[in-house]
Amino acid sequence: MFSSDWLYWIQTLESGGEILHINEILGKYRVHGNNITKKSKYLSQANIDKLNTCGILLSIRPDLTREILNQFAITIRECRKQLNYQQALWFVVRAFGDIKSVVALLVFYISFGVIKL
Repeated sequence: MFSSDWLYWIQTLESGGEILHINEILGKYRVHGNNITKKSKYLSQANIDKLNTCGILLSIRPDLTREILNQFAITIRECRKQLNYQQALWFVVRAFGDIKSVVALLVFYISFGVIKL
């Protein structure tokens, strides 16, 4: 599921709709250098969409704040090499308490900023 689809899926489920799984290939996805999800030294449009979706969801579903902030933190962790590495990991550790981020931050400090997991 791509990040720009999140809001659609959430609103579909909230309004009583259902989502079903079809266990067959219905389409193909072509991978090329200009894909929205390609790796880059910049934030991908997909990750920007994820972060924006989290912001929208926070405003319309404050009752889901913890879950939304967890997804926001996971996205920040995924983008840590395109952002300020240390600040991104610190944010995730404070917001999410994620052990992977704690380890990555410790390795970063022990290696004097050389190793970025």
